[in-house]
Amino acid sequence: MKTLSIQQPWATLICCGIKDVENRTWKAAAVPGKILIHAGGKKIPQKIEEEVPIEWASCMENARKQGWMSEYNEMPTSAIIGYVEVIGFAKETESVWDGGKDYIKWQLKDAYLFDEPISDVKGKLSLFDYPLDENNLPKAHQVILKEPFMEGEELVMPLGKAAFDRIEQGERELMLDLTDENVSFYCPDENTFDVRSIKTIRLEYDGKAARYQLEDYGVFNYIDKSTEQPIIYKSLREEDMEWVYILFLLKEKLS
Repeated sequence: MKTLSIQQPWATLICCGIKDVENRTWKAAAVPGKILIHAGGKKIPQKIEEEVPIEWASCMENARKQGWMSEYNEMPTSAIIGYVEVIGFAKETESVWDGGKDYIKWQLKDAYLFDEPISDVKGKLSLFDYPLDENNLPKAHQVILKEPFMEGEELVMPLGKAAFDRIEQGERELMLDLTDENVSFYCPDENTFDVRSIKTIRLEYDGKAARYQLEDYGVFNYIDKSTEQPIIYKSLREEDMEWVYILFLLKEKLS
């Protein structure tokens, strides 16, 4: 089966269905369809989110904080971790993961993450063949990404298992970065409902639910502790941007 080697965390982001474009300087001779995703052997830089455009960093932060993907130090390397369907190549897309005019964008859909990665596999350049039958693949699952929504004055926040468990075990801060995709929900203008009127939060995971009273809510900048000034990052458009986040402080559990 055709296989593409990609370094972490990009390989996991793809197999979790978060990253829907792979930026390459080349394209295959034909659209390959379903391919395996191999996670390369390189270690993830400790400050990876400070080394990428702010739009990507915010999506990566949120994916970790909401539990849609594992922490960086838990991501497998030198392993085949899942598969995805390549549906075409494009010069330009609307995806936040579009790396710009210097890249050919491999457009991706229907990503799956293996329940257990196939370990100790060495990657190769370009597409390479790995002896797996497309019709008899190891057990895998789709990460179902769900957006928050309002029910009356209650905010319903779907989470992955890791994030849900952290709150259940006593963590009372829920912090998410603001992105172009979610800013209109968390910081509404006059044409949208006011999420700031929420009284309670209901966290959901796999049929489980936990309701909490909201103690406080706010939108903040990431601040440089040495200068007490907002931290500035470069965007994909080479613009200076502040990294802004929303913080929910949860009080006691209601049910």
